[in-house]
Amino acid sequence: MTPEQKRIAIAEACGWEWYIHVESDKVKSAHPGHRFMSLPGEWMNYMAVREAEGSEPVADTSKLPPSANPPDYFNSLDAMHEAEKRHGFNRDIEGRGAPNSFTYWRALFQETRISGNVIHCATAAERAEAFGKTLKLW
Repeated sequence: MTPEQKRIAIAEACGWEWYIHVESDKVKSAHPGHRFMSLPGEWMNYMAVREAEGSEPVADTSKLPPSANPPDYFNSLDAMHEAEKRHGFNRDIEGRGAPNSFTYWRALFQETRISGNVIHCATAAERAEAFGKTLKLW
């Protein structure tokens, strides 16, 4: 998988969904037909539909920018910490968190061992790789 495909896979595992810009009589979209990702409930300030559902457009005034994208998990520790929290991997290294918590920490240890890093100083990229492997995203 390419780094972008991995980023999208992590985003989908964290609840991000695909939407499509649509237009109506009442709302004009700057990018009709353009696909974008957003967290459910955080709609853009123009019409959008969830791609998988093919449902009717829903309008909402949100503060998200028109080009909302999921976080850059491979370069942002903040984004990876949020992903870890979402899946319960942030609890502790002994795996008392989510069912996959111990598996995650073991995968993270293997990633950091390769780079010569220590587990608590793992980079965002190392955490993202361990996250993806733990959830079998790649």
